[in-house]
Amino acid sequence: SGNTAITPANATLTYAWSLESNSYATVNNSGVVTVSSLPQSDLTLTLTVTVAVSGGTPAAPAGTTLTASKEITIQGTTPSAPIINASGNSVTLSTEAAGTTSIRYTLDGSDPTATNGTVYDGAIDLSTRTTSPVTIKAVTVRNGNVSAVTTQVVTLTLPAPVITADAETGTATISATAGATIYYTTDGSVPTTASRRYTGPIQVDKTMVVRAVSVEKGKLNSDIYTSTFIVQEPHDIPVVSLVTDPENLWGSTGIYKYNLEIKEEKRPANLAYEGEDGSFSIDCEISLHGGMTVTAMDKKSFTLRFHDNYAGKLDYDLFEDGEVTSFRSLLLRASHESTYSSHMRDALMGHVASNSSDAMVAQKFKYVALYLNGEYWGLYALREHHS
Repeated sequence: SGNTAITPANATLTYAWSLESNSYATVNNSGVVTVSSLPQSDLTLTLTVTVAVSGGTPAAPAGTTLTASKEITIQGTTPSAPIINASGNSVTLSTEAAGTTSIRYTLDGSDPTATNGTVYDGAIDLSTRTTSPVTIKAVTVRNGNVSAVTTQVVTLTLPAPVITADAETGTATISATAGATIYYTTDGSVPTTASRRYTGPIQVDKTMVVRAVSVEKGKLNSDIYTSTFIVQEPHDIPVVSLVTDPENLWGSTGIYKYNLEIKEEKRPANLAYEGEDGSFSIDCEISLHGGMTVTAMDKKSFTLRFHDNYAGKLDYDLFEDGEVTSFRSLLLRASHESTYSSHMRDALMGHVASNSSDAMVAQKFKYVALYLNGEYWGLYALREHHS
């Protein structure tokens, strides 16, 4: 189809049809496929037509051949088994079986059939189930025929605990699902079962970071919940809290060093933002940024990356203009070139450039007060990353 150049009356077209060698179907000279018997499972074959030109035209001289192929699927007596994909406490089912199909599944260990089990109609949420692991069994159903059973055992993941503050009592409380044990830290380190066990309100009488995890036998540990409490340290600009295990910064394998090669090293962290425009908290990946800032300055810049294997991209109108509201990376820039003077030259030049012309491309910025693991780290420019 589409070869409209072969239209004059002096051009004769001859069609030759062929079907990939098999034991179930044949094709005749008119391109009609006849199925003599059904395979046990779906069978995909390549159907080919070769068009030979005789008589000739300027566009297709005599002897020209054109070939086109298409895959056809013969539905077998047994549809292919479904595919189970588990991500956390969410499970999706799919099938590659041809034709009109449905999927039935069970969560009680019994085998689904054409009539037994729940008909799949969307992602399965296992977060409300109390026992773990969960055995999922699923089959594909087509015209009353049932596939083999696909089975997968899913270990449930605990939901993260929640940390809340009480300004009147100066304490923080941590809550979790029934049956879970909470462990927490106050130095930015990753909480484990070797950390302090939560038994009651935590005294918050100074700026500090609280990180918590929920643990329960038979379930995967929860994600880490991170909260930064800033006590009696008022700011007129937005506040950013960057939290990571101290070993990631200052340990033997930490990245907070005076070495350019260390810029290639990346570490997990949590970024929290609080301003008059709103707030967010998101897990991310950090690395050092810059040149002289890395090799010579105590106050260093960071690159922040928002990967899918953390919490995904950051969706927030960070620069409050509605233009770009989704980010895969940002910079926390320490402004080395004016650390001991104006602290604004680089950002000012970007601001002037972006306002000089609609065609001028420049990084947007916002000044923030940075806290690193609960310690005030100074004035930084939160900027678009030149990525």
